Amino acid sequence: MANVEHLRILRRGVDVWNEWREANPTIIPDFIGANLGEEHLNGANLARALLNKAELNDTFLIGADLSDAKMFGAYMRWAYLFDSNLSGADLRRADMIWAHLGGANLSQARMNGAILRWTNLGHADLIGTNLNEANLNRAKLKEADLSHVRLMGANLNGADLRRADLKKARLYNSILKGANLSGANLEGADLTGTMLTETDFLGANLCNACFDYAHMVETKLKSANMAGCRVCGVSAWNLSLDGATQSNLIISRKGEPVISVDDLEVAQFVCLFLQSDKIQEVINTIATRMVLILGCFRERKDVLDALRDGLNKYDYVPIIFDIKRSGGRGIADVVTSLSRISRFIIAEVDGSCNLRAEIALIIKSSPTVPILPLAINSFDESFIG
Repeated sequence: MANVEHLRILRRGVDVWNEWREANPTIIPDFIGANLGEEHLNGANLARALLNKAELNDTFLIGADLSDAKMFGAYMRWAYLFDSNLSGADLRRADMIWAHLGGANLSQARMNGAILRWTNLGHADLIGTNLNEANLNRAKLKEADLSHVRLMGANLNGADLRRADLKKARLYNSILKGANLSGANLEGADLTGTMLTETDFLGANLCNACFDYAHMVETKLKSANMAGCRVCGVSAWNLSLDGATQSNLIISRKGEPVISVDDLEVAQFVCLFLQSDKIQEVINTIATRMVLILGCFRERKDVLDALRDGLNKYDYVPIIFDIKRSGGRGIADVVTSLSRISRFIIAEVDGSCNLRAEIALIIKSSPTVPILPLAINSFDESFIG
């Protein structure tokens, strides 16, 4: 229950309240569960105040100091908090639908599970804010500073940023794993080093955004506009890019001559090629030195060791594909892909493996690659020199 005396002083006006706070700096104001809806508290000193479950709907708190305030589960629909200080505040599960937080300082605030649908967060400072599991559906975040913000999980499991306005937002080094940013506007946003694993950018506007050194694993980019994006050092794997606009992707570092390509996955490779002294050696290895060893070797480690030693002696790089350990998943695709980049293939022809189907695939897909038969039951190390 709220402290009745604290409520009485607050309702005498902000000037009286602030004077009382200054005279009593050690007292923690207690407004737990209080009804402060539609009150005019602009500029009020409510730092460290207890406002858990308080009613603050339509309340005017413009320029108020709510730093480190406890506002767990507070009701703040349509509240006016322009330029307020909420740094370090506990806003977990607060209901802030349609709240006005433009220019507010929310740095280091805890907003886990907060409801921020349609909330105005334009130009707000959200550096280090924890928004895990927050609902940000249609929130307005134009030019907000979200650097180092935590946005783990989307939709049912986390932050929902569908159609959010994140134009020029700073999201560098943030965690947006699994976040739903479908239809969002991220034009010119800075996502440098951001974790984007399984993030959904369906139909999003990513024009001129910076993804330098971002982690894009199984990221969904269908129908997204990535024209003019910076993608230097991006780590991309298993992306969904159907219908995405990928023109003029800049792969060079800032301040260096501009180099661009029109394919994100190609961009990753070309960037690596330009910036790694070892990549040319890797390419040469794939083209001239890789040997595919195909068979069932679970119980014949001695055979594998002998093959490896012999091939290494002649400067080949062995790639072992143990059919039994694969569990039968995707064998045909793997065999076909590896055979195309192998100098030659060593395939088991007796023992516990029947590789007729795999050998037929190799002959069909890579007819010029030599296949050397390996008889496990009569294996002799002289086979490889």
